[in-house]
Amino acid sequence: MKKYIIYCRKSTSDPKHQLYSIAAQEKLCIEYAERNGLNFVKIIKEEHSAKESGKRQKFLKIIEDLKAGKYDAVITHKVDRLLRSIGDYARIDELRSCGSEFVFVDGSYPNTPDGNMMLGINVVFAKRYVENLSLEVKKGYREAMA
Repeated sequence: MKKYIIYCRKSTSDPKHQLYSIAAQEKLCIEYAERNGLNFVKIIKEEHSAKESGKRQKFLKIIEDLKAGKYDAVITHKVDRLLRSIGDYARIDELRSCGSEFVFVDGSYPNTPDGNMMLGINVVFAKRYVENLSLEVKKGYREAMA
């Protein structure tokens, strides 16, 4: 039987922001796993931006554990909770090509040429979103200081 882990992430450890994000993701992932008969053995929660590749310690540990065969698959709410950088996507793509499975509650990306393409496109959209958000925040700061 495959061993799944659930991964939930919010972008900040600030307790005033995204108050219910992780709890909502966890609930949706658990419901998805139960509805689909997926055996999840662990829930991993991380409070860290995914903008830069290789910075999330829990995410990197998941990658190591998948490579070591401790787990077979990851369940997460949607693409941008797992990935927002091309570097991290390359890690996931490598694991998918070796048989690790990534299940997204909010979308299906089978390990086929079309599924891989759609996953890659959604990672690019997630990357663009976070980069544009950064520009908009900086613009707001500049305006507030003027």
